[in-house]
Amino acid sequence: MNPIIFEVQNLIPISFIFILTTVTLYKNFKSKNYYKFWSPLTFISLIYIYYTIIGPIVLLSAEDVLYLGTNLTDSITYAWFGACISLLSIHFGFISYKGSRKLFHNLNLNYEKAFKMGVFLFLIGFFTYSIFRGFNLNIVQSSSKLEFEDGSFGQYFLNCLSFLVLACILLIPSIVKSRFKIYYYIPIILTIIVFIIGGFRYRLVYLVIAMATMYYLHTRKKIKPLFWILFTSLFVVFMGVMEVSRGYSNGLDLSKTEGISVKDFALSAFSETNTFLVSGRVIKNTIASGDYIYFEPLVTAFSMPIPRSLFPGKPNGDYLNEIQIDIFGTSENGAAFLNYVEAFLAFGWIGIFLNGLLIGFLAKLFWVNFLRNPENITTIASLALFNGFTYIMISRGYFSAHLIFFFYYLLIPFWLVKSINKIL
Repeated sequence: MNPIIFEVQNLIPISFIFILTTVTLYKNFKSKNYYKFWSPLTFISLIYIYYTIIGPIVLLSAEDVLYLGTNLTDSITYAWFGACISLLSIHFGFISYKGSRKLFHNLNLNYEKAFKMGVFLFLIGFFTYSIFRGFNLNIVQSSSKLEFEDGSFGQYFLNCLSFLVLACILLIPSIVKSRFKIYYYIPIILTIIVFIIGGFRYRLVYLVIAMATMYYLHTRKKIKPLFWILFTSLFVVFMGVMEVSRGYSNGLDLSKTEGISVKDFALSAFSETNTFLVSGRVIKNTIASGDYIYFEPLVTAFSMPIPRSLFPGKPNGDYLNEIQIDIFGTSENGAAFLNYVEAFLAFGWIGIFLNGLLIGFLAKLFWVNFLRNPENITTIASLALFNGFTYIMISRGYFSAHLIFFFYYLLIPFWLVKSINKIL
């Protein structure tokens, strides 16, 4: 194992992160309340373990520690301290906030209505996406790759694919009640196929988290650790296969997997955690230069819906490209960093604390909303969607994207459900 892990300045934040996450997971799992494990803190803990402990250790243990031709290990201490402050502030925000506001409290769907709403959302999302990407259900890539020119306007319609997550989880109560009706599973199967063809690994992770949350909270069953250890192991390997062979919206090019072992696929899956190494270098460079961006992420996000013809000077997130050029000499590789790094770019260490605090507040809001009405399908669904959203929110540091995904995964589909429910 790389000795850098055992250096005092790294061992301290690693220890804090490990203790806080494992204690949280143990307490939630051992709780007598069937629902406690499905707290957002469970998934936040799992995400931090993956991105800040397991992933970096796997990467540092490999022979080649270069990422895009650059050695980033000299700044990893900054990444661990940032992650530690972020996680502590999330817990502080979650504990201190009472979560008094109600969400979706006036929606009371029975099995039949939930199923109809699920099918309705699936049809909207699936066919809207198909208009721009074509009706293709071939997971394996064809010999000729398709090229797509969507433009910024087309992206608004492509993002309707996000509706499929809520669509799938609204089907689960009916599937549990009538599990032998095979056609109930068709929308879920099609959703998985479309996500694989599109190369959307993060959507698959989101879907798994959301569906698991919905299933276990609806059935009140306890999870079986052995099953999930096996499932996660296979899922990680498949994520590695997708990493190696995916062609966005063209399916998997399996010819790229020839000669690659299962171990190599697993290691490819962990390449996602290179974002942690990038995070440390961004923090280090920002401290050295003193070039903070302050409110630019907020202005960029909230001005996004405004047409450029009305706001010619609206920001477009150029700071992301500048960061990559500073580290790698080019912005063509699309290297990403973790959520708390953008907060550091804005306001330094205090930015990380405030960002974590807000995440904790938001997590508590959805958690209390569920606790107030744990039998309601809609409140379970809202918590399930938020649990999945924590993966997107923490694994990538771009607030504009977070805002868009929050609308497309949670707000817009629930608004559609609420509107149709009034008609029906």
